[in-house]
Amino acid sequence: MNRTTDEQEERARLWTLWTDQRREQFIAYLAEGHTPTYAARRLKVSRSNAYKLRAEDESFAQAWEEATQEGTETLEQ
Repeated sequence: MNRTTDEQEERARLWTLWTDQRREQFIAYLAEGHTPTYAARRLKVSRSNAYKLRAEDESFAQAWEEATQEGTETLEQ
């Protein structure tokens, strides 16, 4: 297999694994003040895949940023 095929397969697997429900729950954990590591463990997904998805999906990245800010504010109260 060539590198392009491997990358395409990895990308397809990533998008299949991260359903809308799983993305929403991950973001919810961040908004509660949890770390990406905690959220990934709770959802039984790899933290590195969460970061890959954030790099590839602009709307997920934006939601991640907003949730992190919200979580920080929650923890500071």
